[in-house]
Amino acid sequence: MKKIFIIIATFAISFPAIAQQHLTTGEYWFDSNYNSRTILGVTPSAGFLFNSGIDCNTLGTGLHIINLRFRQTGGQWSNTVSQLFLKTPQAFSNSIAACEYWLDNNYSGRMSQAVTPSATLNLQTAIDFAGISTGVHVFNIRFRQSNGAWSSVSSQIFTKVSPETGSDSQITLCEYWLDDSYETKVSQPVSPTGNYTLISGIDFSAVAEGNHEFNIRFKQSNGAWSSVISQIFVKIPLEIDNNTLVSYEYWLDNDYNSRITQAIAPASTFFFASEIDLSSVSAGIHSFNMRFRQSNNTWTGAVSQMFLMQPVTEGSNLIVAYEYWFNEHFDQRTPVSIAPGNIYTAISNPNIDNSDRFLNIFHARFRDANNSYTYVDEYFYSIDLSLTLLLENLHEDGFMRKAQNEAGDNFPGTIADTVTVQIREGTAPYKVLLNFHGVELNTDGSCQLQQHGNNFVNLPDDNNTTFYMVIKHRNSVETWSQAVPIVPESSYNFTDSETKAYGNNLKPTNGVYLIYGGDVNQDGVVDTADITPVDNDSGNYLSGYLVSDVNGDGIVDTGDMTIVDNNAATYVGTVIP
Repeated sequence: MKKIFIIIATFAISFPAIAQQHLTTGEYWFDSNYNSRTILGVTPSAGFLFNSGIDCNTLGTGLHIINLRFRQTGGQWSNTVSQLFLKTPQAFSNSIAACEYWLDNNYSGRMSQAVTPSATLNLQTAIDFAGISTGVHVFNIRFRQSNGAWSSVSSQIFTKVSPETGSDSQITLCEYWLDDSYETKVSQPVSPTGNYTLISGIDFSAVAEGNHEFNIRFKQSNGAWSSVISQIFVKIPLEIDNNTLVSYEYWLDNDYNSRITQAIAPASTFFFASEIDLSSVSAGIHSFNMRFRQSNNTWTGAVSQMFLMQPVTEGSNLIVAYEYWFNEHFDQRTPVSIAPGNIYTAISNPNIDNSDRFLNIFHARFRDANNSYTYVDEYFYSIDLSLTLLLENLHEDGFMRKAQNEAGDNFPGTIADTVTVQIREGTAPYKVLLNFHGVELNTDGSCQLQQHGNNFVNLPDDNNTTFYMVIKHRNSVETWSQAVPIVPESSYNFTDSETKAYGNNLKPTNGVYLIYGGDVNQDGVVDTADITPVDNDSGNYLSGYLVSDVNGDGIVDTGDMTIVDNNAATYVGTVIP
């Protein structure tokens, strides 16, 4: 009989901090069926990676939850970690007989491979990527059963980077940071190597509870940086309290107004296993969101799970074409013919050159052989933004010095330093829409943002007309612009008037206006908490590209202390709406 397997990889389990505790056992169960839990034998250790095939043969098709928890030597159990997953129908008498895979939308260039019939298949084969361009691509694969039926397509996004040869391909440095706080990144030198695994204790003690993003990138010996790799994680409270769960609510996508709320009997844990009506949900990718209210009337963070709603098709009704357009310009739509097929993975490089807006609605519709259309809509941004700003920390005669490390210039060419530019909505609660990390700031104060895409931090509201641009730097005061319209080609100069910053929060100096420096710990105010790390590092004669090196000369000394002390004395800090 054919078995269905799922893979559980790296659950994040949290315990109260108790010294010398080890994991001794674990247990998992499906949905709310705790009485049928499976006990896991664990060799006592401080950590445990659960990566195992689990028999889901007895589960019905549809949406399920797997729950997992571990017990320590002191008898205390961790919080339960739960994960939604979808079990699809399987033909029990069939085996896998073949597979085919392709890149991006090039289904006509697919590679087909016959396999020895079996209930499961582990595909391990070298795939030739030599002929594809550098950048983001999609790898797609599906499997054919012995009855001729094909599985759904599994797709995985990956990035092909420029090939490097010789010693230039060696990794020499990595840096990582949390959320949008690129300014507080931790840099770690690496003995030159072609591969590097980061195994390091990372201090999360100062991180607030809730959802966060861990970001990391690597630098090669030729000075080139890798793409940023990001991973979402959740920090949960370590303290034990007497609060119980009393209700929950869930909703789809961003439609919070249509949420379903349900009171429950007070309990310290709750297993959600309920049928959800998706009959009115359109085909395409959606998000299921859920959160719980405790007896102290506080809500947990929302847990979100992406899922795909597939259209119901019968017979040989194939997709034969698609067309797309932006905003209300249906008359300017771009038609595209494709090879008929049951699937189509993505639309590549949509032409948005003629857009007159920063925020756009991207529309696409797919036509099948019966001349029926399936519609998809989502937000899409296009920005070509020229910014001018000067940092007090590096300022000298209307320009900026180049930030130094222990060996000299930290950046090549005319780059003085890097900043993070954040785009926020112009009305409360001023949601973050976009983050642009590592924006190169030239010595003349110029920097350029030229991007388009749909990688929003939060989806924008429909009534946006103005936006805030927020400048963040590793040891400067976070500074907000005024709320202004943004069009695809925009410019904004922080240096020609103090009114260009919200609350006039700029420092006038010899006819130009500077972004205040000295917020070393990035808490939004320059005070004694910023003086302390500078004083400590100065006393230890530290040098390099450090946040405590406020004036960027590569050495922590009294020159850095002067900037912090002066701004602390005048109560300089972030001014926000």
